[in-house]
Amino acid sequence: MMFCRIYTNGNKIKRQFVFFQLCDLLKEKPIDNNYIENDIFDISISDSDEIDIEKSNEFPDGFLYFPVNIEIDFKLQNEQEAAFIINKILYFLWNNGYSAIASWKFEELLVEKGGYKSKNIPWTGKR
Repeated sequence: MMFCRIYTNGNKIKRQFVFFQLCDLLKEKPIDNNYIENDIFDISISDSDEIDIEKSNEFPDGFLYFPVNIEIDFKLQNEQEAAFIINKILYFLWNNGYSAIASWKFEELLVEKGGYKSKNIPWTGKR
């Protein structure tokens, strides 16, 4: 299995709202209001245990303290297909004004290399 975590932040961000936006984006039905499962991936969304408002404002490492985590377990071993799905989620989040950083083994396949250290993505804190 391949695993990716997307650290997410935004103005008045709510885990449930982001989750249902992802369901719409991926055209999937939720399971227990915080889990998506299909033949390609399992996605869960949770509030972070590491939330720190002050630290989350610091660029570029503040993402570690963002309030919402999107965790994706891929059942496939095709990095290109996984990258397509992660990029789709990243573009969606960024286009809706969220700060989002993907942490994944194959970040070189991601737009803006997952967003880390990118000045081209929305950032809720200081740069």
